[in-house]
Amino acid sequence: MKRWSVALGLGVPLLTACGGGGGNSGSDEQSDVQEVTVAQVEGIGDLAPGVYEVYTENVETGVPAEGSRVDALVISDTGRTVRNLLNIDHPLRFGTAKFESRTDFDWSEELVSWRNLSITDQPTQLPGSVSDANTFVFSGTSSPKPAFLAVRLGQHTEPAITLEELSGSYTGGHHLRSDGRRATFTIDSNGVVTGADDKGCVFNGQVSNLESNYRVFDIDFEASNCQGDDIPASERNGRFTGVGILNAFDGRNDLIFYTRGESFAYTFTSA
Repeated sequence: MKRWSVALGLGVPLLTACGGGGGNSGSDEQSDVQEVTVAQVEGIGDLAPGVYEVYTENVETGVPAEGSRVDALVISDTGRTVRNLLNIDHPLRFGTAKFESRTDFDWSEELVSWRNLSITDQPTQLPGSVSDANTFVFSGTSSPKPAFLAVRLGQHTEPAITLEELSGSYTGGHHLRSDGRRATFTIDSNGVVTGADDKGCVFNGQVSNLESNYRVFDIDFEASNCQGDDIPASERNGRFTGVGILNAFDGRNDLIFYTRGESFAYTFTSA
């Protein structure tokens, strides 16, 4: 089993002091500073991007416990993650997986309320390990820490996606809120995103890191001209980053994305 964990690649300074010796009172004290930088692997190591189902793990067998599906998550090729896609009663979790090697990760997540899409908590850190390209395990934050097994879903990531297939116009709603807003997003053949909702918000951005063998990608946009309601305009406007999925379903393509800013999240499903 290959093990991986996402760790932040931060430089750690180490300080070593060297003094004069031999009773030479005229010697100047010197200090040498050595900076150790943890190398960071680009992307998500040996793991495949995609949509994953999450199960509680049978720790003795390493397979899902019977009837134990608890969640779903999506991870892009750059390590952006969103999970708790099945659990409306629990916060949505936006995260980033950062690798110090192809086998080690530290997964940082922030909670977003399903009710008002506001960020509700400080980041938490989740260690884990990869079993193969389509399977990984990670620990929860409660005590005692539960073990979870994530298994990639093929139907969300195959057949291969191209920018030509992704390009088009998609109309739908902010599916995690019942405020009645409708929006249309257009993606061109270069991945440029434009859009607007029926309350005056304007969106301009880009999709990127679209892997040819997967239907998951990164999406970034700037929201502007949004007016405040129960959500202040200062939260609706600004820069938003996240992940998108082009889901082939019943002969059509559905666009789904999850993005977050500093204190608010936009989510979208075409219909």
